[in-house]
Amino acid sequence: MKWLYSVFASVVLTSNWSASAHDFWIETAGADAPTETSVSVIAKTGHGVDQSNWPLVPHRITSLKSIGLAGIKDHQSAIKEAVQTGTIEFSGLANGAHILAIESGNSYSELPADLFAAYVEEEGISPIARDRDTAEKKERAGKELYSRRGKTIVKVGKQTDANPHLTSPIGMTLEIVPMQDPFGIAPSSPIEVQVLYQGLPVDEATIHVTKLDEPDFSTTLLTGSGGIAEMPELLSGRWLFHTVWSSPAQGLLNDAEYITVFSSLTFDIGDAHE
Repeated sequence: MKWLYSVFASVVLTSNWSASAHDFWIETAGADAPTETSVSVIAKTGHGVDQSNWPLVPHRITSLKSIGLAGIKDHQSAIKEAVQTGTIEFSGLANGAHILAIESGNSYSELPADLFAAYVEEEGISPIARDRDTAEKKERAGKELYSRRGKTIVKVGKQTDANPHLTSPIGMTLEIVPMQDPFGIAPSSPIEVQVLYQGLPVDEATIHVTKLDEPDFSTTLLTGSGGIAEMPELLSGRWLFHTVWSSPAQGLLNDAEYITVFSSLTFDIGDAHE
């Protein structure tokens, strides 16, 4: 039995960017899987109902892995076939809870000054905002190298009681880590998440939260001390947490001035587990 997921990729467009940035997530679709199963993912770019497939080019995907109680499993061997089929297959997942993770390499983006400023404000990327807080920098185009990170938490077969790996970092450059096991959270309960950049907590990071089965519902969180933010209530359904962070840098391709990372976390609460 296979599950089908949709991976939505964050993207900064060089020509037609809008204030609603494109998010990156994996959305589950299907019932509980047996003890050994394959899980398929479809890579897409988009926001809300505006979605399109993200081209699966091998050199763009730098990491593809799953993390379960037994450890880490590499799935890069699935990339070649994914180019032909348009889907990425995570195979041989054992019974229990898993993190599925994908990472991309850097791409170049250049935006006119006004669009770049709007994008930085919308995403709450304070390192760029502080760096461009001069008259000279505010008037010039924004150039950056950006990459993508995405995680989803899924259940395969019978649920295990303890899942310490779900609340631990997996080593992404930018990562959203749940502080509680989502499978142990009852509907209408809160959850805390922590944002890490290069392994360190990020204060004042903006997190966009969307209820995927009710896309009109969205809210914004801001991390505080220790890079932690709280979502006060999670109703039953599918949830997306998404954030962006950046560092000024020199000597980059095409004179880019920033290294930017888009990162997301998705999981189900309540009846959506089943």
